[in-house]
Amino acid sequence: MISAAFLNGDALILVLSHLSGNGRQLVQIDSIKSEIIVTHRCGKSHIAHECSCVKQAVSCFREWRWWVKHNEIIILVNEDITLQVDWEQIPVPNSLLDIITTIALDGGIYSWH
Repeated sequence: MISAAFLNGDALILVLSHLSGNGRQLVQIDSIKSEIIVTHRCGKSHIAHECSCVKQAVSCFREWRWWVKHNEIIILVNEDITLQVDWEQIPVPNSLLDIITTIALDGGIYSWH
């Protein structure tokens, strides 16, 4: 589960619950051209299709940058990410459907007509 999100320039940093249930894990996602680069460290971080951290992060990144066409190429970098004070915290990116549903249910200040 994603509990927080930050920006470091064009990179998205997500705070994920650790699979063991103990602690949090930072995952940085960025793109160069059409390739997605995922930086984090966990026991399965060297195998993209087995690491749920990578799956969650890439899915969130694609929804956050929905207008950018990305290839299926994912480059993994096995490094620790450490929280920095100069990162800008942003709302956790949600799917467009989640955003519209929240606005509709809240009866917020936005209208969709």
